[in-house]
Amino acid sequence: MGIVCSIGLLFAAGNAAAVDLLAAVGHDLAPASGYVIMPVDGQYLIDLDASRGTRVGDLISVIRPGERVVHPVTGKILGSLDEVTAVLKVTRVKNGYSYAEVVDEREKISNGAVCKRFSALSAALVGGDREFYDALRKALPDLEWQGQFVAGEQPEVDLVFALTGETLNLMDARGGRVRGYDLKLFGAVPTRNVKTDATSPAAPAPVPVPRVTSVPVPAPAPVPVPVPVVKGSLQTAPAGRGVVDFGRFGNLGELAERVQMAAFHRAEKDLLMATVDGKSLRVYRVTDGPRLVGETRIGNGVVQPLTVAWWQPKADGRLYLVVSGAEEDDRNYGNEVYTRMAGAVIEWRDGKLVPVVNRLRWFLGSYDRDGDGRPETLLGQRFDLDITYGKVVALSLDGSSLKETPVPFELPQEFVVPGSLMADLTGDGKLEVVVVRHGYLSIFAGKKKLYQSSEQMGGSLDSLTYDTNPGSVDLLHRTVNFEVPPAVADIDGDGVLELVALAAEGNSVKVQGLFPSIEKSWVAVVKFRNGLFEKGRLPGDRENPLQGVWAERGRVLVVESRTSSQLKQAGSSYLLQFVFDQKQ
Repeated sequence: MGIVCSIGLLFAAGNAAAVDLLAAVGHDLAPASGYVIMPVDGQYLIDLDASRGTRVGDLISVIRPGERVVHPVTGKILGSLDEVTAVLKVTRVKNGYSYAEVVDEREKISNGAVCKRFSALSAALVGGDREFYDALRKALPDLEWQGQFVAGEQPEVDLVFALTGETLNLMDARGGRVRGYDLKLFGAVPTRNVKTDATSPAAPAPVPVPRVTSVPVPAPAPVPVPVPVVKGSLQTAPAGRGVVDFGRFGNLGELAERVQMAAFHRAEKDLLMATVDGKSLRVYRVTDGPRLVGETRIGNGVVQPLTVAWWQPKADGRLYLVVSGAEEDDRNYGNEVYTRMAGAVIEWRDGKLVPVVNRLRWFLGSYDRDGDGRPETLLGQRFDLDITYGKVVALSLDGSSLKETPVPFELPQEFVVPGSLMADLTGDGKLEVVVVRHGYLSIFAGKKKLYQSSEQMGGSLDSLTYDTNPGSVDLLHRTVNFEVPPAVADIDGDGVLELVALAAEGNSVKVQGLFPSIEKSWVAVVKFRNGLFEKGRLPGDRENPLQGVWAERGRVLVVESRTSSQLKQAGSSYLLQFVFDQKQ
């Protein structure tokens, strides 16, 4: 009779490769303790950096210290009844501190809270065998192990170790990738399901492989091997080859203001561009270069316009601009200053800007969901003092007001209105959702993440600083960035859409009144080809932030903003054009 060998690591006694793997994992996920510094732009700063072993993707537990556990006879302190109040995930590592986004917040995170790297987190193994699970527990004793599960199960834990094929993957509670260890590098290859019988010859001993002691780098190789990707599975960004060389850029003209955000719209033969600079809303015709054709203030000049988008709810119907704005509300004789949204819908009618609705309490954004180039869908997201981005709703005009209804389609948990786009990028007839946030570009199919870029995506200078606890003795300020939404078009005419997004490198830590410092910016291009999302870039880095982007057949337009001083909003902007070489 035949027997079936279980799937597991070749973890027999004396298997140095498996021992090396566990030693590497234990070293890579070694605990480190620190403190929460403060919230910044919807994330938190923690005082753990690369010198403490911290890397992008690390999971951090926020701890509330509990009562000490003391042995009643010996008096020895055995531990403490600590409680995990939140789980963070590191998104960016700097010198002396790191950024971390919230994965799970069970209690409000306070400044000075104790935080620990890969410690006190619930964990489980999916796949493998019992022997490997026990060895993994021994290598990582600071995790709260919840058991071993068979392939296909989804344990509800903070950290999942999944043994799939020739990779040991680590994932967070949302399914986001934390690490990936290539078992072949260690010679610790899983056994396969094979049937044998009593007469079968003994399997040959595994071929010795070189012992590797360093932790494998989880990032994919620079040039990815084309492999099918199933819609609904997460693909981490290759730092890979570009899409095409789109040529060089040229200057189409200077704008008098320092643009904080620009939005484009193709109206038959005319290409329109709307801009906001923190004070005014302007409209340009930019078909052959920028020409100012309209200008207004929002809320009689007391509203700070933050973001802008074009909206045309009906084909051949009226064309609107939707502006997200903020205003300050002084209460208690100026001792309490509340920040609230004060957006507007403004009609672009016969070359004039005509106010339609004011004092809107949402972040506003428009979307082209049918691919005809007309942004017909309007979404609004409530402003929340505690978490910034609240509930998302669908909006429609109802006379001189906006009607609020539930969103009739699925959105991912990470969705925010500023910096997002919807388009059929994979060509399967279904829309993907693109979100630029916290330095990453992510692509979703429904709630499933298909792709996450490497770091340094986005980097807008458009931001808002507000007080999260107005009236309190201890003021707590938070700064939130508003990313420029990507653009999408079949630029090279091959029938496949290119996703064009802005990227930057620099220091985004903000002090109230101090604007972001961008050291370098560029235009990234993401394209779905041969079953992969591939990321490249247009040639020619810029020294200033890019605050608007438009793509169409044969060219890409961007708005570059130049700041004369980090302490002032003064400066100017340029409209730049990238021309695709049709002969390539």
